[in-house]
Order: sequence, then C-alpha cells, then structure tokens
Amino acid sequence: SIACTQKGTRPGHPYADVVFAFAFHRILKTLATKLENLELRPKLPTVDPAEPLIVLGQVTKMPLPTFFDDFIAQILAKNPTTLLKDLGRALALTAESLANSGMQVNDKPGKTEILVDFNGVGEKHAADLLTCGHITTIHASGPTFKALDVQIVGQYRHLGSYNAGCQQH
Repeated sequence: SIACTQKGTRPGHPYADVVFAFAFHRILKTLATKLENLELRPKLPTVDPAEPLIVLGQVTKMPLPTFFDDFIAQILAKNPTTLLKDLGRALALTAESLANSGMQVNDKPGKTEILVDFNGVGEKHAADLLTCGHITTIHASGPTFKALDVQIVGQYRHLGSYNAGCQQH
C-alpha cells in the first residue's frame, strides 16, 4: 500500500517515525550549516582515528545531539560581551529552520531553555549573574516565525534529576 500525506503524519501511522526522522535530519543539517556560517558552531580537535568521520589532524564539527524530537544546539560565543547577541542569533536560526519545514519552537516554560556554560576565571560568578535571583530571557523574532522569549536557566531537569544549580555568592 502507498502512504501519502500533504502535511505531517498521524501519530501511530506505520511510517510516521521514519518520515519525521528524515524531515528532522534535514532541519538539523540546515541549522548546523547556518550556525557554522555565523561561526557559532563549536569545533572539536580530532581524538579518535578509528572513527571513519574523523580525519586525523583536522577538527570535527560539533554535532547537534538529539533524543527523539529534542535536540541541543551548542554555540560558541567569541567572548562574554557577544554572548547574549549570539544566543539571540542562534535562537532565531533555530526557529527559522523549524518554520521553513512547517514546525515551530515550543517556547513554553520548561520546554525550550538556554543553559549557559562558562569556562575560565570567574565562570561561576558570570553564570550566577545571568541566572540567580532573576530571570534573563533571550528574544528572537523573524518573518517566518512567531516572536520567542526563551529563558536562560541555571539548571535543567532531565529524566527526573537536576544538574547543578546556581549558588548565591
């Protein structure tokens, strides 16, 4: 039999997961390219010569890890002063990439969040300034998606447990 769809798939349809996986792969590939073009996509040094996708002596582009329909878009800010702007640009690119395929960011509290990881001298203090005792949100808007306000959080809940949260100094 032939399965045909004009828009999306029905839950429980035998091909729904396969169709979603192909569509979502295309969205993530587009997003990764856009992040790379703006020099926001992190690169990792080569560490495993046995991995066929890694070539010794080169860097590996950081993948966008996924778990079903959840994913992580890591970005690398060149410095702390551009961080909030870079987060807004990455959020807009994410929303645009999804919108171009008929999807949208679920910006309800607890669904889409920004977790910032600082590295270097003063990292804990810098993180606390963004998350402890107040709410910091990143705003993004564009012609192809509805305006978004996504909160920067100091911790997130994954499978019932929390990562380390902020501590007041």
